[in-house]
Amino acid sequence: MGVFAGYLKLLICGGVAQAISGTRPAAIPMGAACLSLVSIVLAVLLLGSPGDALASGPAAPAGVPQFISATLNPPTSVEVGETFRMEFELIGGADSGDHGGVSVSFPGLTSRDTNSSRLRYSSSQGAVRTVSYTSGTANVSQYRPGDQIWTSRGVQVAADYLLVESDDPSWPSRTRRELVLEVTPYVSGPFVINYRYWMCENEYTDCGRLPNSQQSSAFDRQQGWRVGAFTVQVEEPDPVPIINSMGCSPTSVNVGQTVSCRPSLGGGSATEYDWDASGGSPSSGTTRSFSTRWNTSGTKRIDLEVCNDSGCDDDSQTIVVRSTQGTCYSDWGALRTGNTRVNGAWDGSCASTQRSDRFARLYGFTLNQRTRLEIDLTSGEDTYLYILDGSNTRGSVLYADDDSGSGDNSYLDVTLNAGAYIIEATTFSPNTTASFSLSVNATPAPRNCFRNWGTLRTGNTSVSGSWNGDCASTHRSGRYGRFYAFTLTQRTRVQINLSSSSVDTYLYLLNGGTSGGSVIDDNDDGGAGNNSYLDVTLNTGTYTIEATTFSPNTTGSFSLSVNAEPAPLNCLLSGALPTGNTSVSGSWDGSCASTHRSGRYARFYAFTLTERTRVQISLASSVDTYLYLLDGANSRGSVIHYDDNSGSGNNAYLDVTLDSGAYTIEATTSRSGVTRRFTLNINATPAPLNCLLRGALPTGNTSVSGSWDGDCASTHRSGRYAMFYAFTLTERT
Repeated sequence: MGVFAGYLKLLICGGVAQAISGTRPAAIPMGAACLSLVSIVLAVLLLGSPGDALASGPAAPAGVPQFISATLNPPTSVEVGETFRMEFELIGGADSGDHGGVSVSFPGLTSRDTNSSRLRYSSSQGAVRTVSYTSGTANVSQYRPGDQIWTSRGVQVAADYLLVESDDPSWPSRTRRELVLEVTPYVSGPFVINYRYWMCENEYTDCGRLPNSQQSSAFDRQQGWRVGAFTVQVEEPDPVPIINSMGCSPTSVNVGQTVSCRPSLGGGSATEYDWDASGGSPSSGTTRSFSTRWNTSGTKRIDLEVCNDSGCDDDSQTIVVRSTQGTCYSDWGALRTGNTRVNGAWDGSCASTQRSDRFARLYGFTLNQRTRLEIDLTSGEDTYLYILDGSNTRGSVLYADDDSGSGDNSYLDVTLNAGAYIIEATTFSPNTTASFSLSVNATPAPRNCFRNWGTLRTGNTSVSGSWNGDCASTHRSGRYGRFYAFTLTQRTRVQINLSSSSVDTYLYLLNGGTSGGSVIDDNDDGGAGNNSYLDVTLNTGTYTIEATTFSPNTTGSFSLSVNAEPAPLNCLLSGALPTGNTSVSGSWDGSCASTHRSGRYARFYAFTLTERTRVQISLASSVDTYLYLLDGANSRGSVIHYDDNSGSGNNAYLDVTLDSGAYTIEATTSRSGVTRRFTLNINATPAPLNCLLRGALPTGNTSVSGSWDGDCASTHRSGRYAMFYAFTLTERT
């Protein structure tokens, strides 16, 4: 089949037309006569499987011009009216002057258009536009249905469907050629595209010179070509979604009652939902279902817009929100100490503000002092009880209960500060009507001596308080106190200031989250005047501040201020070095820099010796370690000793004898920028003073300083201290 197609190609490439008519038709470009008809023939003879990116014809022998490469990346599916791009990219053979190009045919575009442009086609079936093509000696043409093309016998016939071709009659060797088309199908279904890449030698002369009986074999020798086809599935776009109904219920509610919406949709599938309920809680949503409520009465509106890629539709629903004040609400005013009892009924006239489709009664009251309330709601039905913050039904829920009372009755035992509150008496089940009894017992409550701040925020936290005899100090007998617990989530510097204008203050910092924790630190007059102040750095954990007084039985007001700021890791640890082995684990994590090796991380360990001591130091890690022994108890002391690899493997090791004093170990790494864990071992053993020094005596003057300090006895003068110096002579001196 490929040979027959090549045969047609040779016929059209001018040779046979010349043989029949004596001249090659000059009015039709060679590429047009050659490529257009071949595209038609290929649509019938050489159509590859739909979706094939490239199908190859017979391979040309060595030396025959052919494409080094050809690329094409078509889509698999598009929607009606969606434009996609095809890019045909060719690279020619090694010989300059070859003739070649690409021909593309569209069997589905059979309608004649009225577009006069040679680079555009448009009809009710689709549109094709030539976006770009390689210029130079190349050219491009469109042959619409009905345009005249040449047959192999030099006869013009009308094309059946759209053909686009780009050819170069004199193709430079190994040169890139490109044809870019934009295609827009207007009819759903399979959209077939055929294409053919071709090339032959010496422009036109070798494409059809041989006698007809030899042309098939001449094709194999002189022409390289590739053909293929693919199918793009064209789908109808999804219709615009249509809102048939908003689906909101109920459309008339009391303040605080929930309205829920789930729209009924038609048309296409919605991919986006945009709800708007101005003044509602919540006031917006983006899912198919939406619920909201209003805390004020009036006529409200819920708006909805649904969309997909094809478009949008919108609708709205009016909601009437009724006030619950009036017969549904009773204002008790200031709640008196003792018992308050009221009988009522759920009769369907008053809606719950917290439980959809339930009936309720609401009772407002104020407290003038901190008060313990025992609230009991009883009925023949299953009850439910709320305490709301504030003086109206839009207050937030402070407490709620279902069955803590007897049977299915509700009960709350709470302590509230002075303020305004509302009790809502309602039912567990929806649409329940019944009578009920509400009992509230009020008793004064002592002040809460302990406050938990939770996680202490960075920056300043300030609170005012007073010592008035109702809260006792746990660490100073006969004093009053207030306690403030807090939690740290990172290593933090905490500055605590306790001040009073009339009282001598005292401050404790305790371990843990209770008033009885162990004392970490305390202060009397570290602040201004008689005020207390602590400045400490704490690791993550929970702590408690006790604010109390210096003198017993003292009352008065105070201010407590706590300033918190992140504290970097303590790079230097210090302490007295005990006799025996001391082991510590650590890590190089980038937070502490070496002071003696640029670009390295380090940890520092300061220690003091009270006597002359032999110190063996080992630094082990999975990386190459490095050790420094520094003079003094800081990270920048002068270097006394250092080591890289005297330990096992790449570990560092020092064995030194040191006099009493302060020293610092720097544990670091040989290479820069290394982060890893390590283990530091220090073994300390007392070292007696060497009372006898030995050596060869050099020529000249030798001077030495020493001391009699009681640890070396004279061997010749009883009760005296001494030092001994032995020397050797190698000649008469």
